[in-house]
Amino acid sequence: MKEEKNWKYRICPYLGQRSDPGTALSYPSVLNRCYHAKSVAPIDLGHQEEFCLTTGYPNCKEVAKEPDAALPGALHGSSGSRSRKRRGNKKWLLVIVLVGLGIIVAWQFITRGEGFGQYFGGPTGSTESTETSTELTSTLLSPTTTPTTAPTLVGTATSRPPLGLEIPLGIDHKFLIHQIQAGDSLDLIAGRHGTTVEALRACNYRLPSPLVPGWAIVVPLNFVDTQGLPAFEVYSITEEISLEDLALRLSVDLNEFKYYNAIDDDFIPIIGDWLLVPRAGSPTP
Repeated sequence: MKEEKNWKYRICPYLGQRSDPGTALSYPSVLNRCYHAKSVAPIDLGHQEEFCLTTGYPNCKEVAKEPDAALPGALHGSSGSRSRKRRGNKKWLLVIVLVGLGIIVAWQFITRGEGFGQYFGGPTGSTESTETSTELTSTLLSPTTTPTTAPTLVGTATSRPPLGLEIPLGIDHKFLIHQIQAGDSLDLIAGRHGTTVEALRACNYRLPSPLVPGWAIVVPLNFVDTQGLPAFEVYSITEEISLEDLALRLSVDLNEFKYYNAIDDDFIPIIGDWLLVPRAGSPTP
């Protein structure tokens, strides 16, 4: 993280993510952290919108202080308590399921000694009924019995690699999420991917000037006509979340989200995914 105060940046140079201190999300998010403070912490969303993500960040009281000072409590933002609450709910659900399974197994042990006939309406004195019950009980409790269908774990998508950087996305138009490298320029990037500087500016809702190494931008692949297309921001998945909740969090239309990322209704975001976020309004000037 750069320590010098360089006021030429479009957003505060001390703003970064927990997983990537050199790169900040370009919209208010609980993932953004202040690296000017002594104790790195999430920033209040309103403060991000007013100072951190605007050219007015030099007026931030935190930036004006000496580095490594404690972050005022009023600037602290949420750090994902909703996610922890959901994980806690999942743990309780798992406990309830395990208790239920334990009751079923205990019931099987009890009925194994008394015969199933009396519980299922069969004749209590029938030898045939007792033998059938014993055979059924042995099948249910045998440790060698293997389920014919493996259980499905909801909320996992381990069968695919993450949608990452430098991987084309989209259906009718292909886009690339490119992370700026030292020496990159808009002219070089446009020439490398068959597009123009104007198309790059049109496809990016916020584009740093000058380009900042580590910043992720959207590159239209082999086309220059961006008329009718929205500008985009880039979002990196760093926690378990459903696509619907993510669309709500980012205030983006779910169908547009799916279309521009070429994903279907069964898509489950995984940590490490990079996605395009379509934005209404004017792109980078």
